[in-house]
Order: sequence, then structure tokens, then C-alpha cells
Amino acid sequence: MRIYFTLLLIPLFYNAWGQTNITSYDTPPTYPGGEKALFSYIEKNLEIPKKAKEDGVVYVELTISEKGRIINREVLRSTNKVLEQNALDVFKYMPHWAPAKKSGKPYEEKVVVPVEFTLEK
Repeated sequence: MRIYFTLLLIPLFYNAWGQTNITSYDTPPTYPGGEKALFSYIEKNLEIPKKAKEDGVVYVELTISEKGRIINREVLRSTNKVLEQNALDVFKYMPHWAPAKKSGKPYEEKVVVPVEFTLEK
């Protein structure tokens, strides 16, 4: 079984009322080596459950700390429940990111990573 995936990083922040807004920043949180390295890491470490029978998209929200650590990961939305835990697990031991910066200071930022699974038949 072969899998293809697509990633899109969407920086988010939450205001006091819990509403999500797109943020402005000087420098977004970035994975070491950039997007190509991120794709490579996920492709190498993503495990597909044997129960997976259909395509799906799992939207994973990551909280990147001021020090670049992933301090929280959760599924925001999914079209295939079977893939959710595997999508979360791929981020569990991921290397630290470069944190977002605003006015030269690092700060905590949330990013949403939609992981699209297309199973080859």
C-alpha cells in the first residue's frame, strides 16, 4: 500500500473569545530545513494503519512554543477516523522548529497541518 500526502501550514491564533484568526508575524514557525525537509520527515515516519481502506484528510493543530518545541498536537477535523492517531503520532517525536517571531521576539504560535492521505489501489 502506498500513500500520498499534501501539507499546508496555516498559522493561527486564538483571541480571548476563542475565535480563530490568521496572525501576522515577522517570521512564521519553520521546520528545520524547510518545507521539503518537513515532507521528507513525514513521508519517512508516517505509518499507515492496516485498517485503512479509504482516503482521508486529517487536520492536525500543532502548538509551537517560544523555544520551538511542539507542546500540543490535536486533531481539529478528520474525514477518516482510522488515520487520526497515525497523523498525530508522526508529530510526536518531530525535531524542534524555529519559533515564530514578531518584532524580533520568539512567541508561541499554532499551525494547522492538513495531512491528505490517498491510498494507492
